[in-house]
Amino acid sequence: MLRLSDRSAVAETARNQKNGFSLIELTASVIAASILMVGLGSAILITTKAVSPPASQRAVLDIAEVSHLIANEMQSAVHVLEQSATVVEFARAGRNNDGTPDHVRYAWNSDDRRIVRTAASSGSLLDGVDSFSLTALLKGVPETLKGMVSESPLLTLRKMVSAGRGHTHSWNLTPFSPVGQYVSMDHPDDTALWSITEVSIRLRRSAVANGQLDKKLKVQVRLATGDGLPTSIVLAESSVNVSSLMPGFQWKSFAMSGAERLLKNQAVCLVVMVDTQTTGTAGRVAYATTNDTDDGHLLGTSYFDYDWEIHSDACLYYSIKGTRHFVDASSHDVVRNYIAGYNIELSIPEYDQKLSRKVRLMNTPEQVDGIWQLDFNSMPDDANDTDYNGTVDWKHIGNSDLTSMPSSSVLPIAAGHQYRTTNDNDFAGLVTAEVHCRGTTTNASGGGAICRIPFGYDDSTHGLITITSDRSASGRQTASVVAAVDGADQVLAMAGNLPDEIVGFRVVVDPANNQAAVWINDVFQGRSVVAQTQTTGDKRLVFGAVDADAEFDFLSVRIGKVVE
Repeated sequence: MLRLSDRSAVAETARNQKNGFSLIELTASVIAASILMVGLGSAILITTKAVSPPASQRAVLDIAEVSHLIANEMQSAVHVLEQSATVVEFARAGRNNDGTPDHVRYAWNSDDRRIVRTAASSGSLLDGVDSFSLTALLKGVPETLKGMVSESPLLTLRKMVSAGRGHTHSWNLTPFSPVGQYVSMDHPDDTALWSITEVSIRLRRSAVANGQLDKKLKVQVRLATGDGLPTSIVLAESSVNVSSLMPGFQWKSFAMSGAERLLKNQAVCLVVMVDTQTTGTAGRVAYATTNDTDDGHLLGTSYFDYDWEIHSDACLYYSIKGTRHFVDASSHDVVRNYIAGYNIELSIPEYDQKLSRKVRLMNTPEQVDGIWQLDFNSMPDDANDTDYNGTVDWKHIGNSDLTSMPSSSVLPIAAGHQYRTTNDNDFAGLVTAEVHCRGTTTNASGGGAICRIPFGYDDSTHGLITITSDRSASGRQTASVVAAVDGADQVLAMAGNLPDEIVGFRVVVDPANNQAAVWINDVFQGRSVVAQTQTTGDKRLVFGAVDADAEFDFLSVRIGKVVE
């Protein structure tokens, strides 16, 4: 057994023996180090080649990286401002949470062979690019515009001129006992609208009317309720002097103006009444008792009681003349194009490298040459920039600032105030306009809400569509859409005596084929041929109030891009 001191001595001896290496150990070490160095050198060589590939491989990596960057930004585009074979500029949803979209533009110039990105941070992306092309992948969405509207010649729309097996009676007309007739219309299936131009009634003056010869009898055309009773809404009226009537029954015709372009399902009532105060009977109206209810029914009132009573077994002698507006079986197709994506192609022929990539746009924006939209949550000239081009869309025109602010997404506009788009547009593509408005005050000469939309500015002449909604003295809205033709107006659609509410208009104009279709309150009013005869005028939209106050709660106008 070794003592502690002996163990220490042995350990010391062992350490002294390790201070040198034998020849065999040195040789083995050199061989091992050589093998290690060879392996390390190979690893360094492989790594160097991977980090610094040949120029041709670098070109592939560069164009792949650039195409990926373009695709990554384009796929979130919400609107394309400019697009050609070598340029694309678009707005994408903002990435800094401030609600403002980002603008990005890519352009390639054949002279310097360089792709340049313009945005918040701009600069050259890739040099030496021999070709760069962008092709929009479009998805066409068709819409069929229904038939053309034509107006018939003057014809008898409805009449009751013979009692048949019935008997003829007379109704005494006093200030307190008017008489009426519910008219049951029977239009052909292809009727879209109808108008009344003349009403004839069989009547005479009263035998005791000598003291009433200076008085007048009045015939009105009123809208009817669903129960066949007259409303207070007077579409048209005309009067006759009692002195011009014969003592015996005669047919008397009354020209009517205002009962125009009624919807097919709109029913009317005729009302015959004394126009001025009298003290007795001023005239008599002939009616017949009959079992034929196809012609409608008599409407009577009790003396001093203005409540209407239906007499289903009686009918006035009457005749209504007018016209019908028919929609033919023809149609016209239009197409709106939406950008489903892009095909991007890059090439660097110096290294025989080419890349093609398809990009799908998540939002599928419509391909438009101009777009404006107002929800009236704010003033039109307050930072509204629908196309994201950095310019406010609208400019106020008027003698003073408009002080009324939008309330509940409705903008009240005083007479004389209008807004006009800031930038010009040729309005050469498909025009789709939706306008919701109404007149809010009455002007005897007319006036109220107005919107003017030019179209077809791609040559020396153009067209102009004007949308109006006026408030009548009876508190009803008259909606119209007209096209300017050599200083006159071509009525494309008109709807009168509408409720005193916002009126919804939709107008689609195809300038390339001179076609315009109109809807009022979602009811198709017909398609018409429109002329482009205007030689002067602004290339801008205008809306506002003319000669009477108005209000708007929505406006949208889109101009489709003309596809070459």
